[in-house]
Amino acid sequence: MKILMFSLGLLVFSCFMPHATFAEYASESIGNEVTLHGPYSWQRLGVALDKKIGDDLIYAYRMRDKTAFMTLLNSYDVLRVTKDTKVIVLDTETLKGRAHVAILTGFYKGMSGWVPVEWLKGNGPYYLSKEGGEESKI
Repeated sequence: MKILMFSLGLLVFSCFMPHATFAEYASESIGNEVTLHGPYSWQRLGVALDKKIGDDLIYAYRMRDKTAFMTLLNSYDVLRVTKDTKVIVLDTETLKGRAHVAILTGFYKGMSGWVPVEWLKGNGPYYLSKEGGEESKI
């Protein structure tokens, strides 16, 4: 019975896991220099200044809520950086789907904040598209 309950708990827990898994991002260890990659056509990305705002940004990104994402991106709690900004990974919290990074290039060079772990490798899935399937440029 304990094994059945444990298995059921793992199944339920896995449904709420972020898209990124530990194995997928284990190679992005702390201290590595990486490039931020958001969804395919996005030109602007956000680096949240604290964990709470980072969680809100990640939630809006994953829920495909363009209005909430843009509101956060235009707030004073998020640093607007360009796609392909170089960063150093300071910490990763893969179970929460976030990474703490320090910005190496651009206007905010030297500042740090939180981003979705999906943005650390390759291009993430294209989430926020216009109606009709056209790409959206942020």
